[in-house]
Amino acid sequence: MLYARSLAKELNKDLDISFCTTGLYFDDENLQFIRDSSIYLAWSIDGPSEIHNKNRVNITGNGTFEDIIVKKNKVIQYIKNSHL
Repeated sequence: MLYARSLAKELNKDLDISFCTTGLYFDDENLQFIRDSSIYLAWSIDGPSEIHNKNRVNITGNGTFEDIIVKKNKVIQYIKNSHL
C-alpha cells in the first residue's frame, strides 16, 4: 500500500484504497494504521444476527454477529465517517 501511494504521487495521480471486512480482528494498531493511511472501509455483515451467525462463525463455531457489533463501535472511534 505504501509503495502504491508513493508510485501514485510520482505519477501525479490520486489513489484511494479501500477494502471490505467484518473488522473482527482489528486491534488498536491496525485501526491507527488504517486511519493514518486514509484507507476506506466497507463493513460486511450478513444481515440480522440469526442469519449472520449461521454464515459466519469463529474458530469455536460460535456466530460472530455480537463480536462484530462491539468491534464496529471501536472502529467508529478511530475512522472518520467519510471513510466508512
